[in-house]
Parts: sequence; C-alpha cells; structure tokens
Amino acid sequence: LFAGASIGFSRFIIFANMSLLFYTGTRFVESFGLSAKDIFLSMFGIGFGAFDLGNVMQLMPDVGKALYSCTVLFKFLDMKSEIDIKDPNLTYAEPIKGHIQFKNVKFQY
Repeated sequence: LFAGASIGFSRFIIFANMSLLFYTGTRFVESFGLSAKDIFLSMFGIGFGAFDLGNVMQLMPDVGKALYSCTVLFKFLDMKSEIDIKDPNLTYAEPIKGHIQFKNVKFQY
C-alpha cells in the first residue's frame, strides 16, 4: 500500500510540474509573443537538465570519497622517504635475506 501511494505521489508531482509548465508557457505566449517552438525547447531543456542533475546527485557520496582518497594519496606522495637511494654508502642495519614467513594467515574463499 505504501509503495503504491509513493509511486502515485511521485507521478502526481511529475504531472503537476508539467501542467504548471504548460500554464506558464501559455502565459509567456500571450504576454511576450513567444512561439510554441520556444516554449517546448525551454520545457525540454529544463526537464532534461533536472533529470541529469538528479542523476549526478546520486554520485555525490562517491565524489566525496574520491576527494578524501586523493588527499590521503597526496599525503603519502609528499612524505619524505627515510631511505636515501642516492647515497652510495647506504648500509642497512640488518642484511636483507629474502626469507619470508607467514604466521597466523588464513585464506578463505
């Protein structure tokens, strides 16, 4: 019942908006001498613009996440490395052996 009422209300809003646009369009034709072509072009322009704006607004949370990720990424890129790779006398505290050991690792599919 609620789903049907909400769909009906959303359709009512759409048709009420269209009737308001047609009413305003007829007033503009009478008052300013606009042609029907101008009225329909402006109605379709406003309608498509509103539709695209609604689609873009769905992506705004993702844009916020992307901006946050960029700030974190640039923070890491701007960090100064503790290892100077241009130093010819670079010595390590421990020699690198290349032995890798996994402890408490679980693989789950």
